[in-house]
Amino acid sequence: MGERRLLGLFQNRYGPNRVGWGGSLQLVADMIKMFFKEDWIPKFSDRVIFTLAPMIAFTSLLLAFAIVPVSPGWVVADLNIGILFFLMMAGLAVYAVLLRAGQVTTNTRCWVRCVLLRRP
Repeated sequence: MGERRLLGLFQNRYGPNRVGWGGSLQLVADMIKMFFKEDWIPKFSDRVIFTLAPMIAFTSLLLAFAIVPVSPGWVVADLNIGILFFLMMAGLAVYAVLLRAGQVTTNTRCWVRCVLLRRP
C-alpha cells in the first residue's frame, strides 16, 4: 500500500485512500478485483501452455531466491553450487516467457522474440 501511495505522490495524483480507513483495505479490494477478472486466452493458442507459462516463471524465480541466506543460521537450501543453481533457475524464467509468447498472434510473437533474443 505504501508503494502505491508513493507512486500517486510522484505522479501527482491521488493514492489508494478510498477503501477503508486511510486506504487500509486497498489490498483486499485489489485481491477481490483480481479474483473476478476475466481469464482471456487467445483463440488459436494451447490453453495448458498459456496457463502454465506464468506459473513456471514464478516458480523458477522463487526457487532461485530459495538459496539466498536470510540470516547466518537460517537458509532454505544450503547448496554447494548455489550460484549455478541461481543462474539456472533465473534462466528458466526466460523459457517460460518464450513459451507464452509462442502462443499469441504472429506480430506479438515476433516482437517478443526479437526483444528476448536481441535480434533486429
